[in-house]
Amino acid sequence: AANIVGLATAGFERSGGFGGITDMDAWAISSNYSVSSGSNTITTNWYQFSTASNTHFPKKGDSMSQSSGIWTFPKTGFWTVDFMFGCYNVDNNSGTYFGFQMFFSTDTGGSYDRFYTAYGNMTDNNDHGELFVRAYIDVTNVSTNRLKFNTNMAASKTVFGDADEMRTGAIFTRIGDT
Repeated sequence: AANIVGLATAGFERSGGFGGITDMDAWAISSNYSVSSGSNTITTNWYQFSTASNTHFPKKGDSMSQSSGIWTFPKTGFWTVDFMFGCYNVDNNSGTYFGFQMFFSTDTGGSYDRFYTAYGNMTDNNDHGELFVRAYIDVTNVSTNRLKFNTNMAASKTVFGDADEMRTGAIFTRIGDT
């Protein structure tokens, strides 16, 4: 995954105001939904959180695009992707872990490299859990680079969503030129 940049190696070339940030956008899941065990792309209930009338998120620059859970970037450059994931064990399922994965493609989604995975434990009925990851990505081609988020569960769970606050969602920030 040559396009994944670690914090220690990111030599960002800052430009413009707002600390060099030229684009910032946020998306969230609008309502709870059930997800089955295994790895499943998060495809449903996405809405642009940064432009919702009830939020105060500071959108800047161009917007991300999403179709059936596959994300495209509006510009090349170094990007951070902050992903928050929340869920609960509504049916007291026996599976003890919940998690998510981030995947990146450089060939228009023909193949994906998994580059982040996060897990938490959940054992009792109505247990709640949340996870957070910040990823650094070098987007070199807006025509071929793609991103997706997958749930990864031991047993079915309910993913948190809300039309008024970000309970599961992503913040995409362009932090410099590639």
